[in-house]
Amino acid sequence: MCSEVNCILYSARCYGDTCQDLCVAVGTVFNEILVWSLSGQRVNNRVSVAVTLRGHEGVVFSVRFSNHGDQLCSVSDDRSVRLWQLPSNYSNQSGVVVSQALIVLYGHTARIWDAIVLPKGIISVGEETSGWEVRKGGSLNIQ
Repeated sequence: MCSEVNCILYSARCYGDTCQDLCVAVGTVFNEILVWSLSGQRVNNRVSVAVTLRGHEGVVFSVRFSNHGDQLCSVSDDRSVRLWQLPSNYSNQSGVVVSQALIVLYGHTARIWDAIVLPKGIISVGEETSGWEVRKGGSLNIQ
């Protein structure tokens, strides 16, 4: 897969079980998340970016799809965890820009390295060697 966009990637994650339904999300040093679908639209035999997610104010260190692939969680140098709703049928789209995350979470005192979306919440791990578990109704600082 070759993209029409030249960018500097800092993180990447794949989602899907076959080449036909494979999607790739990447975090860039330009504070954006780009999402491609292998079956998506092409320009000059290069895969077009299906969705661009904008809102972070720092390098995106990690991206992770939810279990169903309809949401994406990202963490950044800006000390935020963001949960994004991907547009329905995004794998067949091109050039969609989303500038509003579903949820923006702050609480870490340093950069955040990773997060995972679970059925009942989000768990994140930061550079300050602490983790946060965010659940419906509250959060828990894990040290």
